[in-house]
Amino acid sequence: MRLLTYGALCLWLYHSNIFAAAPGAFIPAPGNPAGGAQFVPVEDDEAPDIPGDPSGGTPNEIIMPLANNNANLNAKESSDFTSRGPSDSLRSRLLQLARMVENRYKGLVASPLKVHNKLTNTKEAPKQNELQNLAQKLSEDGPVEVVNEQTRIWMEAFYITGKTKKIGDVSGLADQNIGVLLGAQVASETEGWVLGAYVGSSTGAIQMDNDKRNKTKQAHKFMSLYHSLSLKNGFRYDLVAQYKPSVQNIDRLTTAGDVTNGKKKSAAFHYNAETSYRMKLIQGLSVRPNLGLSMSLDKIKAYDETGGSYQSNHYYESNSKTCEVYGGIGFRHKWKGEGQKDQFVYKLTGVYEIGNEVISKSPQVRQKMISTGMESKSTSPNPGKISHYFTVYGSMQYNQLKLLASYILTLKRYRTKHNFGFKAEWRF
Repeated sequence: MRLLTYGALCLWLYHSNIFAAAPGAFIPAPGNPAGGAQFVPVEDDEAPDIPGDPSGGTPNEIIMPLANNNANLNAKESSDFTSRGPSDSLRSRLLQLARMVENRYKGLVASPLKVHNKLTNTKEAPKQNELQNLAQKLSEDGPVEVVNEQTRIWMEAFYITGKTKKIGDVSGLADQNIGVLLGAQVASETEGWVLGAYVGSSTGAIQMDNDKRNKTKQAHKFMSLYHSLSLKNGFRYDLVAQYKPSVQNIDRLTTAGDVTNGKKKSAAFHYNAETSYRMKLIQGLSVRPNLGLSMSLDKIKAYDETGGSYQSNHYYESNSKTCEVYGGIGFRHKWKGEGQKDQFVYKLTGVYEIGNEVISKSPQVRQKMISTGMESKSTSPNPGKISHYFTVYGSMQYNQLKLLASYILTLKRYRTKHNFGFKAEWRF
């Protein structure tokens, strides 16, 4: 009985092709009163599930209705119904049914589709358009997952300690600062760009050498944006912009032996632009010369001292600006661990840079004794216009996790600073 039914189906397909060219009135497909192509021909055994509400759901539920609503495109993919009439719409359904029967009874009899094609000397239904192929792929494999190996979140803890020597009549000092930064970045591995941001805070203290009662407690906040672009020929540039508000609680010993206290607030803007060029030497070893420009603008608000009897001062608002040009060279060695299924990647980097402070505008600070109204001026000496920077850092990466430890030594004529950092990074 199955074989008879199967043979009848083949014969019907043959005759349907002969009479398909007969003109006839167009009849809209069932369930589509507008007359658009509702059925999407696919090369699978079953038609995809078409939801009634495309307003939400999986990607497949959104893309399939978009393909179906394009009536002209789907009509060309299935048949030219404007000239052939309703028989082609029905024949598409029968071809779909024939494929289902062929797969179920494969090997028992000859394929009705092949018999149909030989008799009519026509080809099978055309392939799906690209949008339908995408929808079919989504229905088979589920939603598309976009993976970007350069997307990262990171956290860095740092500790800074410095020492400034006595300059003329101005006492030397020792300072320290400890803080943490939290950041995230996105990037394009193919195009080479990186865009990131980070925020952070730190606390610290300053101790003057001449008397322990001359001291400062300070707190800083950081808000930064950074961007870089690496080209395939080895060139790269980096841009950084940072806003850093600060609060300092300053204790000052007066000539009368009293200790005054003042709350000093400031806001600093830092900008840095750098370009570099990487040259590969031997396997795993590269050298990178660089040239950069760094600028800082610092605005200090006016404030009053309290607690110092008649020697408390009022400090006027002041601004300062510095600009440094620097250049240097760095070396990096990169290697991988052996014998592990998931290999470790190690990097060791050393950099030397020298900077010249070409602009240093720190005007004298105006102050007025509150009790008498007597005004005076004071100047903070520059610890040195030439700076030497020595940087060493090493990193270890294991799958998505990367750990980095760094040390930066800054040397000026009257100042030495040590910067220690430890960074943990997770890559997606």
